[in-house]
Amino acid sequence: MAAITLTNQIGVLAGATMKADVSNESRLKGKSKVRFLSPSLSINSRLKTPERSPDGTPPMSPCPSPAVVCHSTAVEAAASAATSSGEYELEHGLTMVEGSEKGVPVFVMMPLDSVKSENKVNKRKAMDASMQALKCAGVEGIMMDVWWGLVERENPGEYNWGGYAELLEMAKKHGLKVQAVMSFHKCGGNVGDSVTIPLPKWVVEEVDKDQDLAYTDQWGRRNYEYLSLGCDTLSVLKGRTPVQCYADFMRAFRNTFSHLLGDTIVEIQVGMGPAGELRYPSYPEQDGIWRFPGIGAFQCYDKYMLSNLKAAAEAAEMRDHEQPQDALCAPEKLVRQVALATKQAGVALAGENALPRYDDTAHDQIMQSASLNMEGNADDKREMCAFTYLRMNPDLFQADNWRRFVSLVKKMKEGKDVDRCLEQLERESQQFVHVSQPLVQEAAAAALVH
Repeated sequence: MAAITLTNQIGVLAGATMKADVSNESRLKGKSKVRFLSPSLSINSRLKTPERSPDGTPPMSPCPSPAVVCHSTAVEAAASAATSSGEYELEHGLTMVEGSEKGVPVFVMMPLDSVKSENKVNKRKAMDASMQALKCAGVEGIMMDVWWGLVERENPGEYNWGGYAELLEMAKKHGLKVQAVMSFHKCGGNVGDSVTIPLPKWVVEEVDKDQDLAYTDQWGRRNYEYLSLGCDTLSVLKGRTPVQCYADFMRAFRNTFSHLLGDTIVEIQVGMGPAGELRYPSYPEQDGIWRFPGIGAFQCYDKYMLSNLKAAAEAAEMRDHEQPQDALCAPEKLVRQVALATKQAGVALAGENALPRYDDTAHDQIMQSASLNMEGNADDKREMCAFTYLRMNPDLFQADNWRRFVSLVKKMKEGKDVDRCLEQLERESQQFVHVSQPLVQEAAAAALVH
């Protein structure tokens, strides 16, 4: 999965790239002027680390590879775009997000089926109450999948944003920021997938006609989660290439929600493979083909990948000791490796857990990972630029889980430089829990209504 800074997001989607003229002084003052100029890319990294299942057993898939994304440095920007004689200009009057100077803002991942197949918000009353509860708990914002298979489902070039427009306006109403994920993969079959959302119907029709559009292993087994990279630049989808389809989709998203970019929508991530990750479907779990911690299989045997070959001739909450010894997993070392690499490259690092965990042990490990104190240097002031918590669901709003979650959000926002005692933070957290209790109860009750 990948994304680019908000200035570049808008530029790329418009067919040009913007360069942000932001000096250190102006960044501190929260002011910048952005124009579409020569290509300029500022990349942050998001580490999506592996996780154990809620019952403590190892996950069925191996540690996902770190996924590179970019994070908007202007998370409170009020963006406006004007078109004149083919030129685009974007003026930003920026203000810093509350708490952005210290601490780690927490985002919460929305349910996979937040938007129903008929392009309406799923369980709207529960969603509204849940967002209000999250805001009350001090959560910075939400992350939501924008499914290609829902928006452009029926016909190529016909986009139905209905449910997402409603969801974004709901987030705006509650003052929640949004990380929007352009999800070009199929949902269903991976760890944590609770629903099935296929690729667009017209894409599935083309795959049915030409099976080599799907990833294929050496035994001829096909994987239909995501179109093979081998056909990315070939006009195999009703006269368009897959890359053109992805670009058209994101351009339509930008045009539809331009009024929310920089204010409500503060980050855009781009799915680049199965489960939205830049990887091959090398360890498919369906039908028992693969089991943890087995070795994956090459997925380069469709005719398009073979043709290319011929021409060329995530674990923030996990601890090493929790893993089966024979699996040789080291999630803490993985986090440390990526943190050191981003430090050397001078880019920011955001984190995300892969499966829901609500226990104090996992939360303590998230705090440790978010501190980025990987070299034991107490003077190192680095912290993750953000952390996305998976996922908003009925379990999160259970009394004990909610209490621990609110405490985590409070501690993350305070940051590692907090000079107040933990007991005081816990008392303040309990006040938030008490205040938000009616909202949590309303969200839980509404979730039971189908």
